[in-house]
Amino acid sequence: LNFMNPPDSTQPTLTVSEIIAQFSLVPKSGLPKAALAAAVARREEIRLELLPRCLIAIERGESCPEEEFWLLSYGLMLMAEFKEPLTMPLLLRILRLPVDDREMLISDSVTEDMPRWLAAVQNGDLAPIKALIEDREVDGMARWCALGTLFHAHNHIKRKIELQH
Repeated sequence: LNFMNPPDSTQPTLTVSEIIAQFSLVPKSGLPKAALAAAVARREEIRLELLPRCLIAIERGESCPEEEFWLLSYGLMLMAEFKEPLTMPLLLRILRLPVDDREMLISDSVTEDMPRWLAAVQNGDLAPIKALIEDREVDGMARWCALGTLFHAHNHIKRKIELQH
């Protein structure tokens, strides 16, 4: 699935509030492709709407309602695709949450998606990721995820250098 290609301009696109509403629904079958494509087409608008909503969901932790859980999931995925550096503190905050809160918010994404997401938004600043790895107060799974981020970040940097030559 390549939702990063904006929709055909001849087709009407969803409004930001319609995108948010679709992201807040429990998915019945697969990704909300139309909402994701519309979000890409409205990148700046959706970014300004999603970042504060993601923060609210993270602050609620385990008490996050199901609709905010889905909004957070799609929001973090999009912000990583957009390489939005303002997402990095949110992701690091999730990794520092108690395990139960983190599991409630992002479930398997901690091992499957989080290293890629962090690498995409780190914007050359690996110091906070290294600090998380070294912090013995943080549980092992979160530290392992941060370690995986360094691998993905290395690959991002390597690809950039190869493209420049």
